[in-house]
Amino acid sequence: GTLESYDNIAPMWGIRDKGKVTQVVRRFVKAVCTLEKEIIDFPEGTELFAMAEGFRDLCNLPFCVGAIDGTHVEIPRPPQNPGDY
Repeated sequence: GTLESYDNIAPMWGIRDKGKVTQVVRRFVKAVCTLEKEIIDFPEGTELFAMAEGFRDLCNLPFCVGAIDGTHVEIPRPPQNPGDY
């Protein structure tokens, strides 16, 4: 993940309307949430705090306890700069 704004992400994927990016992000989050029990192994107790600490220290991502790496999710390359993905 990056700290890019929807304004910057939209053109990278050939999308003219940042509202469309918002829709796609919401659909993705909703899909992940519906599959949560099947695909997400959410840490508990002390493991939760250790995981959050690790993401904060390693990636400067406070309050993060997990990541989706795309291993099982096909993410097509955008038309602009496809070699960067």
